[in-house]
Amino acid sequence: MTTEPCQPTLLTLAKYVLATLVVGAAAVVIGLWLMLQGRGTDVAFQSSDGRWADMEVQFKGRSFEKVILPGFISYRACASEPVSLQRVTKRPPFFSTETLFNDYGDSKWAVPEAAAIGVAARGEFTGFAPCRGSLSHEQVLAEVAVYAAELSHNK
Repeated sequence: MTTEPCQPTLLTLAKYVLATLVVGAAAVVIGLWLMLQGRGTDVAFQSSDGRWADMEVQFKGRSFEKVILPGFISYRACASEPVSLQRVTKRPPFFSTETLFNDYGDSKWAVPEAAAIGVAARGEFTGFAPCRGSLSHEQVLAEVAVYAAELSHNK
């Protein structure tokens, strides 16, 4: 007696297709959610005198090294009194989606934390504002490298 292989019914095939679609849709939704969370924490900074503030917007390419440090170095060159850079944003709690993609070895986390004052407290992020007699682009980049190296040693 010969036995024929068991043929799946149309209902069984429909169940497999539906299960595959549900699992695939869930994977896409979870992947998109992680992509949106995956940029890490956007961190805000201010000068110690409260007259300058700026913040990262990583999905726009406004990172600490590319935008914040050059803006602060330019402001510091024009300030009437010595100023220091302060981090306004607190570290997120360890068990959060933001923490999954943060690199706490980044130099931005080595900047001392302080309470928001002045323009940062009002939510006004002034950003880069060159002044008369400010540093050249090359001088700003050289000072950024020195400042970033100092932060790396302070970790």
